[in-house]
Amino acid sequence: MSTPVDVHALLRALACDEPQCPCHRTLQRGHGLTHCPCHDDAHPSLNVTVSNDGTILLTCHAGCPNHAVIRALHDRGLWPRRERSEWPVVRETRYELRDVDGTLVAVHVRLDTADGKKLWWELPDGRKGLNGLRVEDLPLYGMHRLGDTAAVIVCEGEKAADALVRLGLPAVGTVCGASVTPSDAVLRPLIGRTVYLWPDNDDAGRAHMARIAARLAALGCADLRWLEWPDAPPRGDAADFVARGGTADDVRRLMEAAPPWTPGEAPASTGERQRAAPAHDRTERDERRSQADRLIGYALASGARFLIDQFGQPHVLVDGVPLALPRGAYPWLRTLMWQHEQRGVTGEALQVAAGTLEALALHEGERTELHVRSAWHEQARTLYVWLGPRRVLAIDAHGWRVLTDAPVLFRVYPTTGELPTPHTDGLTGYALAATLDLVAPADEAGRRLVTAWLATAWLPHVARPSLLYTGDWGAGKSLRQRAIKRLLDPTKPESLRIDSRDLTQLLMHCQIGLFDNLGALPDWAIDTLCRAVTGEGDARRRLYTDEDDLAFEYKRALLLNGINVPADRPDFTDRLLPVELERIPDDRREEETAIWARLTAEQPRVLAALADILSAAIAQLPRVQLRRKPRLADWGRWAAAVYEALGWGVVQFERDWALIVEKQQAAAVEGSPVAQAVLRFMADRHRWRGTASELLAALEPVALELGLVKAKGWPKSPVWLSRRLRELRPVLAARGITAREERDGHERARQWILARQTHSEDGPEIPSARVIPSAQARNPHPDADIDADGTADSKPGWDAIPSALLSAQDPHVDGQADGADAADGIFGAFSDDHQPAPGADAAALAEQLRERLRWLAPVHASRLAEAVGVPFEQLQPVFQALMERGQLAVVHGEARVMQHSVLVLPEQAGRLVRQTPRELWRQREGRQP
Repeated sequence: MSTPVDVHALLRALACDEPQCPCHRTLQRGHGLTHCPCHDDAHPSLNVTVSNDGTILLTCHAGCPNHAVIRALHDRGLWPRRERSEWPVVRETRYELRDVDGTLVAVHVRLDTADGKKLWWELPDGRKGLNGLRVEDLPLYGMHRLGDTAAVIVCEGEKAADALVRLGLPAVGTVCGASVTPSDAVLRPLIGRTVYLWPDNDDAGRAHMARIAARLAALGCADLRWLEWPDAPPRGDAADFVARGGTADDVRRLMEAAPPWTPGEAPASTGERQRAAPAHDRTERDERRSQADRLIGYALASGARFLIDQFGQPHVLVDGVPLALPRGAYPWLRTLMWQHEQRGVTGEALQVAAGTLEALALHEGERTELHVRSAWHEQARTLYVWLGPRRVLAIDAHGWRVLTDAPVLFRVYPTTGELPTPHTDGLTGYALAATLDLVAPADEAGRRLVTAWLATAWLPHVARPSLLYTGDWGAGKSLRQRAIKRLLDPTKPESLRIDSRDLTQLLMHCQIGLFDNLGALPDWAIDTLCRAVTGEGDARRRLYTDEDDLAFEYKRALLLNGINVPADRPDFTDRLLPVELERIPDDRREEETAIWARLTAEQPRVLAALADILSAAIAQLPRVQLRRKPRLADWGRWAAAVYEALGWGVVQFERDWALIVEKQQAAAVEGSPVAQAVLRFMADRHRWRGTASELLAALEPVALELGLVKAKGWPKSPVWLSRRLRELRPVLAARGITAREERDGHERARQWILARQTHSEDGPEIPSARVIPSAQARNPHPDADIDADGTADSKPGWDAIPSALLSAQDPHVDGQADGADAADGIFGAFSDDHQPAPGADAAALAEQLRERLRWLAPVHASRLAEAVGVPFEQLQPVFQALMERGQLAVVHGEARVMQHSVLVLPEQAGRLVRQTPRELWRQREGRQP
């Protein structure tokens, strides 16, 4: 402006006569609200602000446009008019693009104003636009002027090329922008010349010239040189070089110093085939499109690789981390734009760029498998565990090592936590022992099994049992399993919730899933957890599509805890490694902050110890053979290999797992009213045959007696009874009852056959998770139960028990008839005067009592004595013998028998009542209470 605006004069002229009006305070301050000259402004609405450089900013909050406000001020002489010479200069430059023959192909028009520049294309006939012609197919600017020149400088843009031509140098310029590479037909006239590549001084410009060099090399151009301007400013090009005083001799010196181009000298890209959007008048929408094009160019120039995972999901590999396209790459694309242009990205440009990269990945991506936390390479017999960026733990039969570049790729979610680098020293074993004291139970068998579970938890291809911690509140169930989670697979959040919508996706994002404080689980959750152990798969419709699927497939290690077993379905309990914990005494509790600090300090050593164990297990695995495989046979073999690696032996694993199977089967029986009713019904029968309707009618009186008719799970129809029996076949077989279906008669009616199993004399067997023989069939010589090698322990009270009492045979081997005859065979040795029948000995008494105990529901000891016709004093030594042999355990005043009998509630004092499961286990392991 020729004359500056007097702000105080302007505010004084717009002020009103009302002394209380805000316009007077504005006049005193020199800025603020005053009356707008464009309308009847009773309440001040024109905001007048003066910036630091003296510029006056006017804003009418009533909606008057600025040009109207300034026109009104012009009319009142409050705003000076600009002279014609002060209007901004508008310069139009027209760059003609001609082919090698000189034919005009298109005109690139550039309009420079004070507000910036505008660009558009025109055809030779004056029409705007390119009429469908691709910008990468337009000839290089100045190509028709080269003739037979042996050397040529290729730079970006017509302005840079003109600056070099004015110095008398042969130069051409690209016209497609840095995000697009000229086509082969456009570059082919450069073949046979020495080509000097002069890039703009930014990443996009270098990548642009690198792609041109790669295409020229592929076409056969033998002499390519990379021209560098050492003192170039950011984004500086050849035009800036000339504007700063560069001469033709200066350019020639740069050409003499230009080294030959090599592919690794500048960022390479795989996006030579990308297409540019049509260029025309730069409206706001065109500007957004150009931003997306530039962003695609930055992404392609970064050297990122495209991948397609095992589910068909496209990814872009950035610094070794796969990012799911399109939305997973949004943060990376925003970062690229800021690094190159120091500006944000509009939502539309981000969506267009990510969608284009997704299409390129689907078309050009390499098929590969992505893993979560760990990956097993079968050919190399190596386990890879993701610790953090550029840190992968590799474990094989020869040891372990930390790699910076592994042959496998991992998905890293925002919730995935890092693990420390394992560290080994003389304290590694002590660190593992201290950690096991924190996370494992006190009994030796449970401690061994938890160690095997921890050592194999990273194996992604093995279906392993879920580690279930139960016990009273205050037993440390949650803290122990949170410690395991933090030790092996830290994620946020640590524990997952049972949610029908998100459970599959939550499990997909971790290797170890923790479910804390579980109550009764619904059927759908039981099914999902069962499938998560042995292999879960699911597919959902991708958002905003009709036919595209989003697939999930995984096999996970699960940590479960609760006061009780959360479900009693056999297929669920069959997949459990149950551990019962005791409440921690108040004088032994620690603060969590101290526990976590100790675990964090020891974690590198513990990881090294587990890696050592797993390495030895990998070496032992080919030589491991199990006599009887557990339900999850693959994990059983791996766990046995861990036992071998630690020196415990395969036989010890079979013995420890047999105890787990007993717990699994007992939990299944306790949770099934049908199983309880069938066991009671067959207690005095050798065989029963009939239809499902007849069996339901026969079982209802037994269920009524046991109070099971109204229990959850009791079948209301013969069809549901048949379904329950099919589910319970392994459980019933473990208790010596076979249940099978046959069709009989002319009508081929389906009938159920229940029968007591016959027993072999093959010696001790290890029970499987599906079929566990009865006590006598599993071990016809009970003394062998004491030690695996067949030798008996020397424990207090064993000398007083007759040996015949411990070696009785099953009375049902002779195949007695069903019904009352069978009952007479069981209790025939007892007389009405409470004395053993003639010929009856202690062995028969013990065996018959054990058979009776096996099928009875909980009863008082006095009632049991009345039922068998023997005084309680005569039964007490038998109880004592069963208890000391581990076949009868007392829990809170009740005698719980997992495998060999049922519950008995004693009424009299004695050693039977004072014993606890902990004391029994300690006795059996040879430890002091």
